[in-house]
Amino acid sequence: MQHAPRPLGRSVIFVLIFVLLATAFAAEKPRLRVDDYVINASIAPRSHHLHAVTRVKFTALDDINSAVFELHNALRLNHVTGPAGEKMQFERISQDNAVRVILPKTVPKDESTTLTFDYDGALSSVDDSPVEGLKLAYIGEEISYLMYPGRWFPVNGYGANRFTAQMNVSVPAGYTVIGSGRTTPAAPSSITVEEPAAEEAAPANTSDQEKAPVLHRRTPAPANEGTTQPRSARTRKTTTAPPPAAMRSLAAAGSTVFSFSWQKPSFPGTLIIGKFQETASQLNGANIHVFFPANHAGFATAYAETSGKEFSYFSSLYGAAPSSTLNIVELPDDTVPYTWAPEVAAIAGRAVSAKVDYRLLANAIAHQWWGV
Repeated sequence: MQHAPRPLGRSVIFVLIFVLLATAFAAEKPRLRVDDYVINASIAPRSHHLHAVTRVKFTALDDINSAVFELHNALRLNHVTGPAGEKMQFERISQDNAVRVILPKTVPKDESTTLTFDYDGALSSVDDSPVEGLKLAYIGEEISYLMYPGRWFPVNGYGANRFTAQMNVSVPAGYTVIGSGRTTPAAPSSITVEEPAAEEAAPANTSDQEKAPVLHRRTPAPANEGTTQPRSARTRKTTTAPPPAAMRSLAAAGSTVFSFSWQKPSFPGTLIIGKFQETASQLNGANIHVFFPANHAGFATAYAETSGKEFSYFSSLYGAAPSSTLNIVELPDDTVPYTWAPEVAAIAGRAVSAKVDYRLLANAIAHQWWGV
């Protein structure tokens, strides 16, 4: 009788695959957790320009001496500062849409610290998008959108790391900003940015061979200095603290500030900006606000009524939503068909007509329970 050989080959392959997968997952283990953002941003629709100062509070999940964040490649990082305002060294990793910040000392596991990023750039096309071929961050004169997947602010642990956020957004008069947790607007004078020193040059993008940060070494003093000279001949050296950085307003003259605060860990990282007409209604316990441009304003009431019914239906199935406020916003047709954020359900303009696209609307609204 012949016995069939044991399928050892399959077992070995299975074990190897398991080990490789385990190694891959271990390599992807997050080393930090973002807890909170404070974002001050100025938007110039005509020039497609964004300038933002973002403070990131994060907690080390391991002992770390650097921190990596994703950031849209079209945005130039001007400088990064630590909790006391000290300048940090950093490098741009363009192929990963990322920035690596070198920390001056190790942050021990479970300790928290902050970094502040000053960055700006033009978001005018799909070029440099973190998702190839898909426009997720765009600034223009009609409708602008800064979506969380567009990495328009420093992101770590995309889609997994929930966070809280405060945002102050300056736009020209006549524009409205829709986001998560709208609150009393901050005074334009309180939104400031450091004025760069005259001799300070903007960091250039590094090539693959120039990824390492430039380190400046102090010139050592002569070995005998200060030791062989008589005490009376020694020169006392004093250290003078650098003068405080000059600050200027980030908000342009005559601009309007919209402020947002979302304090439930989630993904409140999407903003939509445009010259919208707002239609507000209270339906079935939900505060529905529809933001459509003038050419679609006549459809707003029908969309508000349908949104209220769908919001009520989902509430009966899944319980109360994180907020009773829901903003229905129109997106341009050059991006995703719909997107969402806390209190936000946005749909492409091509879907807005006299006949409400209730399926698309329901898909966007349902993410208030599943996805935020």
